Amino acid sequence: ATKTAYTMGAVGFGGYEKVVEFSCGEGNTAYVCLSVSGYNGAHGVDPSIHRNEIMEPRSDGMPWVDPNDIVPARIYIGIKGLDASGEPADDFLSRNGLAFGKVYGFAVPDNTTAVRDEFHKTAAKGDVVDGAFLATAFI
Repeated sequence: ATKTAYTMGAVGFGGYEKVVEFSCGEGNTAYVCLSVSGYNGAHGVDPSIHRNEIMEPRSDGMPWVDPNDIVPARIYIGIKGLDASGEPADDFLSRNGLAFGKVYGFAVPDNTTAVRDEFHKTAAKGDVVDGAFLATAFI
C-alpha cells in the first residue's frame, strides 16, 4: 500500500456522502459493487418546472415530474481493468473498477409507489418490493 488517496470521478452525477462496497457474488473478481447514497430529495424546490422548460420530455414521452424526496436505492457496478473509455488499463482506479462502470437505480412499477410508505412501516425480513435495478441515463 502506498497510503495514497484517490478520488472516484466516474460514479454518476451528484455528491455521495456514503459509499459502501458489497459483494458482487462469491468468487467474483471482475467487478466491484458499491452502494452509493447521497443528498436525497429536492429540498423544497421543484426542479421539474425548469427541466420541462429546457429539456425534451422523458424517453417515454411523459413530462418530468417533481422528484421531491424520491431518490431510488442506487448501486455502482464497475468493471476492473478498464479505464474511463473502456480500454484495458492498470492504473489504480482502473484496476479497482472505479474508472469504468455504471450507476443503477431501483425502479418500481407505478402502482407500487402509492403503497411504499405503508410497506416500509410494516415490512418484515424477507418481504419483497417489486422492481429492478435499471441503468441510469447518465454515465
